[in-house]
Amino acid sequence: MPAPRPAPDTYLALADQTRRRIIELLSKEELTVNDLTDRLPVRQPTVSEHLAILRSVGLVSAEKDGRRRIYRLRAESLADIRAWLRRVATTAPTPHASPADPPARKARPPQPPPSPGPTKRDDWAVWD
Repeated sequence: MPAPRPAPDTYLALADQTRRRIIELLSKEELTVNDLTDRLPVRQPTVSEHLAILRSVGLVSAEKDGRRRIYRLRAESLADIRAWLRRVATTAPTPHASPADPPARKARPPQPPPSPGPTKRDDWAVWD
């Protein structure tokens, strides 16, 4: 039986650029909110809000150290996403034209110029 897909909330959490950046920073080292605030272009309350979202979906954990919290990436939570992406990437069909795609147009061979049509004199010839 294939592994279940990660919860949709996980993907929503990763949809935000700031949260992805937090994930990148925490993949290198454990950091406090202040450390993250120093490295991001947002203020501390915003960083705390993003961390709360990441914690709620299980991507980040926090450990109390006195008055501060040290945040770390939960690598095992990314394993489900990695497995799902690997499964999707290996089962994806080869690219081809879908029915919605218009067919490729063939180049037309050059056409002779149109005839100039009847002249006034030719028009009168019909009535003669």
